Formats: sequence, structure tokens, C-alpha cells
Amino acid sequence: MSTLRWRCARNKRLAALAAVVDLEALAILRRVETGENLDAILYVPRFDEVYTFNGRGHSATVFEAETGVVVATIPLGGKPEFAVFDPAAQRIYNNIEDTSDDWAFGPHDDARSDDPQALRVGGGLRGAVSG
Repeated sequence: MSTLRWRCARNKRLAALAAVVDLEALAILRRVETGENLDAILYVPRFDEVYTFNGRGHSATVFEAETGVVVATIPLGGKPEFAVFDPAAQRIYNNIEDTSDDWAFGPHDDARSDDPQALRVGGGLRGAVSG
């Protein structure tokens, strides 16, 4: 898997696609359809999955790294921004930019939830920073 990488398309024509790239051949192997305005990409090595966080789509798209098969679309209730995977907790954490919420979910459990509120874990930094 070390020869594959993923990238966000930054032009309007490709804005809902992630590209899987072979770094040795410097070639695009496939494009994966994601939600609108793909903003961030996260790889979870333990499950060999890629998560894209789709700004205007208010969702995350999950696909298998090796095949590009989409396995889930997770509604996030707002515009997702940056995401990180915590290998110790086996959780993905994401902040929702327009609502100042924090979300957490684990691969292969509540990540497939139809209720995005089940994933909400906090109110972000709102009120946590004093001036």
C-alpha cells in the first residue's frame, strides 16, 4: 500500500472526485466519486480505508484503499473541516466548521450510522478560548 496515495481535486470539474495515485509509476490508477467539495482526506491503515470529508456535501465518504469501492457515506450535519485518526482509541475525530461541533466515530461501527447526531461529541472550541 505504500506506493498508493490519494489527492483532492481542486477544480470544479473534478471537485467530487478523489484520485488514487501510484507513486512509483506517477499515474492515476482510478478516481473515486465522493461528496461535493472534497476538502480533506484521511487514511486509516488498520482497515485500509480512505475517508474523504466533503464540505458542501456535509458528509464523509469511505472507500477501500485498494479497490476504490465506496463502502459508506456518513452524514455529518454540517461542513466538515480537518479530521484525524487516533490509533489508540480507534476513533476518527472531525470538526464541523459551520456549527462548531466535534464528531467522533470508529471504523466499522457507528461510522455507518444513519443518525449523524449519534456521532456528535462536543461543542467544539466555542467558549473554550477566552480573550
